[in-house]
Amino acid sequence: MLGNNPIASGTAGTFATSSAASPSTTTQSNDEATASQGRLPDGSVIALATSPQASAGAADLAGALFTPAASLADPAPPSPLAAIKATSEFQQLRSRLAEHTANIKKEAQYRPKRAGDRYEWLQPELRTVWPRKQLWFQGTWLNGNSISVQGRPVAIATQHPLPGESLDAFLKQLLCDCPPLIVVLGSDAEIANPKEQMPDYFRPSNARADLEYIPPEGRRLQPVDNDVLGSYLVEGGMYVGESWLIVVQGIKPMSPLTEPGLGSISTGVIRVRERPANPMRHGEPRSHELEVVHLRATNKDGVMSAAELAWLGAKVTAARRASNALPILHCNSGAGRSALVIAASVLGDPTSAASVETVVRDIRRSRHWWALRSEDHIACLALFAQERGKPLLGAAPAVPLEPPPEPDPFGSVSKMATDGCRTQ
Repeated sequence: MLGNNPIASGTAGTFATSSAASPSTTTQSNDEATASQGRLPDGSVIALATSPQASAGAADLAGALFTPAASLADPAPPSPLAAIKATSEFQQLRSRLAEHTANIKKEAQYRPKRAGDRYEWLQPELRTVWPRKQLWFQGTWLNGNSISVQGRPVAIATQHPLPGESLDAFLKQLLCDCPPLIVVLGSDAEIANPKEQMPDYFRPSNARADLEYIPPEGRRLQPVDNDVLGSYLVEGGMYVGESWLIVVQGIKPMSPLTEPGLGSISTGVIRVRERPANPMRHGEPRSHELEVVHLRATNKDGVMSAAELAWLGAKVTAARRASNALPILHCNSGAGRSALVIAASVLGDPTSAASVETVVRDIRRSRHWWALRSEDHIACLALFAQERGKPLLGAAPAVPLEPPPEPDPFGSVSKMATDGCRTQ
């Protein structure tokens, strides 16, 4: 049963057939144009109405019948990341990096987990640990490494400091190292989320005044009768000879860049200074000003735009060349986005001929085998390198890592407690 099927009913603008046995043909009124006729092999006559109305209807129907559906149309071209992932060179790069990572796991010397580690499975490589001089306080609360590529130190990668003692140790170390730059890669959304435990230490505002961090030894000092260890014992058994009060001041407020494609990056200047709370403290309090760069819109996957990656990498390179100290980068773990920007700083350096394979291998050796774990990270670096004429493949000989630093002897701690020296 055909019902109202326009093709079967022979309405204007459709194909209609008549039997060859009938002497009559399709008739039309005076206001209709003469129909074009043809004869099928079986003798039946086919007539196509050619009136303006019929022709329009036929065109509509033909369009409906022969226009391919959207799902059948040519697919959109793949994204640049997807396109490079599909290349044989990229697949070969992934295979080689997997071999390097297997060797890194066998040879790595990771520090045991400590209280300041954000993730229990990510401890720093002992041979490149930051700070290099592992004193009792820094070694407990800081989780970072000095990243070297082909034996050349490039930057410091560390986790975003946790609240409390971890943050206090981080700010103290800024006064010890005097870095020219800090690159903060944790997003605004992460920092605002209490579950992430990422203090907003780098944005002191007028409404909030100075950020003041008082370490535990400044709050819980107990008298101790011991001529060797000094006059104070902190709760928990940690001996100290002084108290620090760390103050962070905003010198130049954080403001976004105005260049196209860089609106998510803000820059500013802060001053970190110490104010001794111990009246027996000798020497002038230290102070250090440094630039802060913050990528406000990103996520833990860490894939950022080509413009952002290029600008951040160039910024790290310029800071390294302008100072004797290394710039410091931290995201959440210090192994994803931080490692990505450090890699871009090397691949974007015209004086470096390192391949993507060499850069990723050396970053994983310096920091942790888990660094740059995402396939998107590697694809992003492969695109970045191709645009600058840098090779993807080709591993330079690995430069041996330095021996791990000697742990701080107890006599050094006793001397600090007795003399009231600062932690250097």
